[in-house]
Amino acid sequence: MAGVFAVDSGICKPRIEGDRGRVRSWNSNTNKIIDTTFPVDNNGKPDLLRQEVELAGVSGLASRIDVEFLRPAGAKTGYLLPTGKPVDVLQLPGDDLAEVSLVDATNPTVILPYHELRILLSITSGDTVPFESQDTLAVLETVRVAGAQRMGLEPAAAQPKIVVVQPSYTHKSTGDDLIVRALSMGVPHKAIPLTVGLC
Repeated sequence: MAGVFAVDSGICKPRIEGDRGRVRSWNSNTNKIIDTTFPVDNNGKPDLLRQEVELAGVSGLASRIDVEFLRPAGAKTGYLLPTGKPVDVLQLPGDDLAEVSLVDATNPTVILPYHELRILLSITSGDTVPFESQDTLAVLETVRVAGAQRMGLEPAAAQPKIVVVQPSYTHKSTGDDLIVRALSMGVPHKAIPLTVGLC
């Protein structure tokens, strides 16, 4: 995190709040403020060896670093919902339609329900979406570009992001509510990018 690095490198001092330090950053890409809060030692230096939290998929405990985006809506478009609607229907090449949500909170994002992707790929019930296949990636890119245009953005490789969401089928055993598959720069991402998680 940039705030921790800045303090560790002597670029700035944190605002001390008990045993935590807070650094406020200006994100010049989105014109938004981000607060980063992290544990500090008695000298106000980051204490990243403190064992406070556990992350799924990561062994052991780590120090807790909180990132708070202040007023994240409209980072690129000026609006949380750039079209003013929670759901939009995109017209795709070949007369296909895709029902999506277009959200701009810290990063413009196209949210595509899993069942919509299955329809676009003509996948029958029971089969799963092959997220690594070139056909799937091409369809997702087509939806992403159409979403960008509907939001009034020039599609770039990094923006908007696109995610596919579906209800969790393992909810009772894992406590998960939602399965999210995110793409970054046209390839499946191993994690949900922080800015996309806010959408």
